[in-house]
Amino acid sequence: MGRPRKQRRQPHGSAWHWKQTDCWYYTLPGTKKRMPLLDEHGQRIRGRQNKEAAEMALARAQLSEDGDASGDSPAGAQRWLVAKVCSEYLQYCDRGVANSTISKGHRDNATTWLNDLCSYCGALPVAGLKKGHVKTWVEKHPTWRSAATQRSVLSIVLAAFNYAEEMYSIPSPLKGLKKPASQPRLQSLSKQDEEAIYGATEEHFRAFLFAAIHTGLRPFCELAQRTADDVEENPRGMMWRIYSSKTKKTRKIPVRAEVAELTRKLMRTAPRGSGLRLFRNTRGELWKLGLNAKSGSPVGNYDLYQDAVGNSTMHSRASRLKLLVPASLREFIQPGAEQATYRLTLPTNRIHLFPADRQTPAGSAR
Repeated sequence: MGRPRKQRRQPHGSAWHWKQTDCWYYTLPGTKKRMPLLDEHGQRIRGRQNKEAAEMALARAQLSEDGDASGDSPAGAQRWLVAKVCSEYLQYCDRGVANSTISKGHRDNATTWLNDLCSYCGALPVAGLKKGHVKTWVEKHPTWRSAATQRSVLSIVLAAFNYAEEMYSIPSPLKGLKKPASQPRLQSLSKQDEEAIYGATEEHFRAFLFAAIHTGLRPFCELAQRTADDVEENPRGMMWRIYSSKTKKTRKIPVRAEVAELTRKLMRTAPRGSGLRLFRNTRGELWKLGLNAKSGSPVGNYDLYQDAVGNSTMHSRASRLKLLVPASLREFIQPGAEQATYRLTLPTNRIHLFPADRQTPAGSAR
């Protein structure tokens, strides 16, 4: 005798509650894809007790499937254009910048690249977009030859279509699109180059630069803000309390013995409770980035210039702080050179230090 057939708890097309997420869903006809049910404010309906609200949301969704031409429903997905996907993502980026959850740089890059994509295939229905279209579009740009640039462009394009799928249930036609492998342009700073830099700097900046290299902290918003009150010592060594300007959280990091020794020396002139920063310039002021780097605003005894691509901090974007000094650095830095005022230029991921009266080397952004 066979097992009795399992009775379905509810008919096809009904709203159903998923205990794992505590949300209500319905299943698209002819598929196994679950769709969340949303209230009038666009929020997911939660709680098993809200069955009536879920059924009302299901009725609205079914009504939209029959008559909605805006493309906001699964039935209207075929009506979505590539331009609409890009527009929705850019509006999301604008809201993120206003709420400080998305960087302005990401928003600006997304605006540039997605508008460029729309000029190529913006009128194409999303369902008709193929991976080959995107690949051809990227190849049409002769300045996008580097793998890093192509990876950045494709990441934003994929993010736009993933956002449309998550928020509006528009299936992404670019699933599986492969991006170029990440190839960081990092190299180690040799001991000789590091010593050459120290030999060309005065004591205050030497201490600041030494700590930046050996802690990897963001130079101006993290390292320069440290006081003796942020220092903790225990039998295992010294630790710093760091407030992250990126995550808005405080973390503790261990420091090397050399940095700990330097910290104790600096604490003699900036003891606990004094409010003084450990790392100060020759004027006893905070190390900071000039407000107008292009015009050469002075920072301590140094003039800081922002590079052309806007990488105005001393840490690379791939890791907290990898100061990349080319092998030709010794042309500009000679140990024992006259301790004059120095200019610090920051082309992409590189640092040059040279006397202020010397001509800026070719290729350095100023």
